[in-house]
Amino acid sequence: MALVATSVAMVSPSANGAALGGRWSSPSYSYYKNLSGFGGYDTAVTNAGNSWGASTKFRVTLAPPTSASVSLTVSNYGATDWLGLGTPGPTWYAGTYTYGSIQINAGWLNTRHFNCTTLGAATCQFPAESESQRRCVVAHEMGHVAGLAHTGINTNRLMNEHHGSRCHTRGLVSPTVNDAADIRAIY
Repeated sequence: MALVATSVAMVSPSANGAALGGRWSSPSYSYYKNLSGFGGYDTAVTNAGNSWGASTKFRVTLAPPTSASVSLTVSNYGATDWLGLGTPGPTWYAGTYTYGSIQINAGWLNTRHFNCTTLGAATCQFPAESESQRRCVVAHEMGHVAGLAHTGINTNRLMNEHHGSRCHTRGLVSPTVNDAADIRAIY
């Protein structure tokens, strides 16, 4: 799993939006959530999923584990230097996606990392673990599973490569009109 996620991160960002290369057979997927005791993420996950349907033609819906095509797990993965990983499968770079995985690193969304001007700094620009931070990261990773790659850092897209530092400064907690255009280009 880590090899695939690393490959996704290596996709060159584009100023104009970028597709990973594959796509779902229809503009939708269902997911189930495993919050692993991190109940504070429940609303953020639900709102992030709903925001894709409200902002784009792509639908992300909650389903039981037995029928969902994507697993979303919130857990403490430790100091991994990633906030979340979204990986569609069987291959992220081509073909038709049939399943996916989203991992949200609750252990790394903290005051020593998220939106800090200097990693390890004692204070950060914004409080840790806010609803908007959680929603931003979850919605961004849902975008990867939908088939979107990172875009350039100066783009007004949820999928910009530095989404963590843009969640508050640009208010990016759900897909923008630019993300919607990127989805339309794929589907």
